[in-house]
Amino acid sequence: MGLIQLHKAHGSKRLDQACKRVLDIEAVSYMRIKNILENNMDKSFLFYQDLEKDKSHIPEHENIRGASAYK
Repeated sequence: MGLIQLHKAHGSKRLDQACKRVLDIEAVSYMRIKNILENNMDKSFLFYQDLEKDKSHIPEHENIRGASAYK
């Protein structure tokens, strides 16, 4: 019910961006989504650029060793 109210107040596009943001940081809660929308953090592109920098081009897997395994 709460998300429906956020949708009415902020619109589909903003709610979708806020939801993507909390899913990316794996911290999903109604209050986080609400705070993102109230503080206009869904409009910030810097957050997404920071996430892309931190991602490795190599997928995580238990059989993949890092450079430290070869020293």
